[in-house]
Amino acid sequence: MFPTFISKPDSELEELISRLVFSATSLGKDSPNPYLLAEVGSFLYQINSYYTNSMEGNPSLLIDIENALNHRYAKNKELRNYQLEHVAHICTQKNMIKKLKANSQIDVCSQEFICSLHHEFYSQLPDEMKFALTLGGKKTPVFPGQIRETPVQVGRHTHPQNLNEIKRYLNDFHFTFDLKNLSLQEKVIALASSHHRLLWIHPFSDGNGRIARLFTEAFSYQIGLNTHSLWNVARGFARNRKDYDTYLALADLPRRNALDGRGPLSEEELLKFCKFFLNSCLDQVNYMANVLNFKEIEKRFSSFLSYKKEMKHLSKNLLKVLEKIFKQGKLERKEILEICRVKQRRASQIIQEALQSGFCQSPSSYGPILLKITAEMSNFLFPDL
Repeated sequence: MFPTFISKPDSELEELISRLVFSATSLGKDSPNPYLLAEVGSFLYQINSYYTNSMEGNPSLLIDIENALNHRYAKNKELRNYQLEHVAHICTQKNMIKKLKANSQIDVCSQEFICSLHHEFYSQLPDEMKFALTLGGKKTPVFPGQIRETPVQVGRHTHPQNLNEIKRYLNDFHFTFDLKNLSLQEKVIALASSHHRLLWIHPFSDGNGRIARLFTEAFSYQIGLNTHSLWNVARGFARNRKDYDTYLALADLPRRNALDGRGPLSEEELLKFCKFFLNSCLDQVNYMANVLNFKEIEKRFSSFLSYKKEMKHLSKNLLKVLEKIFKQGKLERKEILEICRVKQRRASQIIQEALQSGFCQSPSSYGPILLKITAEMSNFLFPDL
């Protein structure tokens, strides 16, 4: 598995690290609407699930994921199972971030944490999706959170073969990437290299790609690059899948000579992967920084309202309410009386209309009205998301 770090980072890598740290930690800071940012972060769980599962052959569209989260499932069993896969992934990621927020001391590089992600995700999957294929093409059951005991091979790389070997490598992984012992630059390099090294170990009989990407989300949260959940790297990987697979495979290559780092694997190829990884992160951060420019996103939201008005999908009063919510972030229920110039009974009807439209939400029966981003709305707010 070694090397795990770049012994002598070059100027290109150092610049990438600096740019990513600055851009990621600055993301959303200039927004006048923290409620909108919170909703964007929540919506991006769906985007992350869409991309990471599409990489594994899940054909669901964003509207299918939205329907599943609202308990509207396809009649076709296979399509329904794909929807349930998304629900499982979103629940796993949400619970993961919730735990990290509650306890900053969680050791995301530990075998216990990594196995817990696999356990939670696979425990929620339909039985028909809990299987892996052996080297001979035979289906074998996958047990949630359980490290594999049988050999696997992906491409030209033969992963660690038996349980004891895998556990030894996971212990090395835990020790090497212990965040308490790393500088900020080392943490960012570790963010990249740990992604590959976890996939290199391939600890589970199935689900390694998705668990590695969830782990990377946790790692980026722990080192302070994505505590707001406003970007995810799975989108970058999926949209550049060929390069992602190529750089992963190259980083599997053995050390070439005495100048190619120390350890059995090539440090030169690991450096290439780290640069690809960090460029992918930076690309996603920059994309979100552009779309979250408040003046521009406000214009796109106005275009969405104009479209709904033209299609006569929403009442004039609800359009006023949505416009006000977007500008100030939340709306107290009593404010609707003044905004719509109606009496209490009509205001209550407008509130019901707002909540039933799918574009609004409220934390309680008497709480404020907040924006709810839908798949349809996202087409306007986030071009080419």
